[in-house]
Amino acid sequence: MRVQLDVEDRLLLESILAAMGGPEPDGTRGFVKIADPDGNPVDPVRAGPRLSEDATPTTAAIDEVKITDVALSLDTSAYAAGDVLAATQVVAACFKANDAAGLLQSLIVIDKDDQGVALDVYFLSADVAMGTENAAPSISDANAEHILGVVSVAAADYKDLGGVRQATIRNIALPVCAAAGTDDLYVAVVNGSGTPTFTAAGIVLRIGVVG
Repeated sequence: MRVQLDVEDRLLLESILAAMGGPEPDGTRGFVKIADPDGNPVDPVRAGPRLSEDATPTTAAIDEVKITDVALSLDTSAYAAGDVLAATQVVAACFKANDAAGLLQSLIVIDKDDQGVALDVYFLSADVAMGTENAAPSISDANAEHILGVVSVAAADYKDLGGVRQATIRNIALPVCAAAGTDDLYVAVVNGSGTPTFTAAGIVLRIGVVG
């Protein structure tokens, strides 16, 4: 049976059907079929307009994420806590265009040497010296102005996968920008704890930038 409802009756029926869990996909519930004046089935809970069969769904645009890997060049002697682990190094083509900016969204540390120590990863907008590897950081006042921020990786952030450890830092949302005239970013890393020993390319950073 098909019924035509006025506004008040339709609202009442909508509330009843909503409490029952809503209509079937074709707009029916039991023996009752709800239709608009043209006879088209209506979802009474959503009470929205009926889409034509050739309607094109729309999707919201999302920002693109650019993921870039950098294998750090490391000293192979044991480090002390607080030493520069990796001197300033380039993350080539980290942005989609020269002089671009974005948000650092994620940082993944792949520790192939299974050391799992805390790290402080500094992001910079220029190739300026953080200090000498296996020595305490030493950066000038002028060069420090190129530091965009630091992301700390704790020992507890790592997952032990046997002969390798991996840490993932999410939802960082740190504004970063490319070095002038390039699409590059720079990083330097300081050892946060312990006395680890690494091979020459034992750490890979995977950097996710939105924008």
